[in-house]
Amino acid sequence: MKTLKITIALIASVICNLMLSAAHPFVYNTESHEAGITQTVYKTDETGKYLIPYLKYNISYDEQNRMEQKEVLRWESKSGMWINHHLLSFLYENDTYSIVSADWHTEENRYNPISLKTLYTLDRETQTCRYESFRIDKDTQEWELTGRNEFGTENISLYAQN
Repeated sequence: MKTLKITIALIASVICNLMLSAAHPFVYNTESHEAGITQTVYKTDETGKYLIPYLKYNISYDEQNRMEQKEVLRWESKSGMWINHHLLSFLYENDTYSIVSADWHTEENRYNPISLKTLYTLDRETQTCRYESFRIDKDTQEWELTGRNEFGTENISLYAQN
């Protein structure tokens, strides 16, 4: 009887582990340093036994411990190197949080000028948050609105605040 219970427990454990690895194919390693943190994201291979580098985030914070920049790098298996992908910059002004994005220009070995912007504006009086996204028009170099939404703030946590 004791052997049966142990066998059932082992089978249940294996099934739970298989379900968890299928539901969570990513593993994170976070390292703190003076300039901020570096978070490396690994994904599991087809067997679920091995980790493959996938993304790396270099994150810096301002003096109020708010996210200031998040640089995203992708793993290139052919070269065995991390390749810059894009840079997010977070700007804070009163009740407005801005996130701007610049893609990496491989040939010029630098980030392109900012081409995307998202604004989150909190209205404390009405308990709402307005979300607006913009893209630079390549011809006029003006910001054009690409999306807008408004929602209640009761149970939300803004991405820029985390």
